[in-house]
Amino acid sequence: YIIAFMTVLAWLSILWDEKNSGDHDASHVTIDEIAAISWCFWGLPITLPILAAGFVLFRFFDIVKPFPISWVDEKVPGAFGTLLDDLLAGAVTCAILHLAVSWSWI
Repeated sequence: YIIAFMTVLAWLSILWDEKNSGDHDASHVTIDEIAAISWCFWGLPITLPILAAGFVLFRFFDIVKPFPISWVDEKVPGAFGTLLDDLLAGAVTCAILHLAVSWSWI
């Protein structure tokens, strides 16, 4: 429930900031990254190697934005698009972490 609450809070915060500043995906708004990185670890044991791998993978996908993350970043407008590209980076990271754990890589 906490992760879902943070995601909704992130979306509302981005909406508020975009309405009041007119700035889309402003660099001073980081709650979308905080909410999205939380999703990276859904259903996983919290260990130092998993946290480290998750952080590195998430930052990679958030910065490089390979397809389909880049498509969402470019095509989905507004606060939802701002949040969705980060959530997608978190989901891809989560899937990779689950595979790595199931294959005993980490």
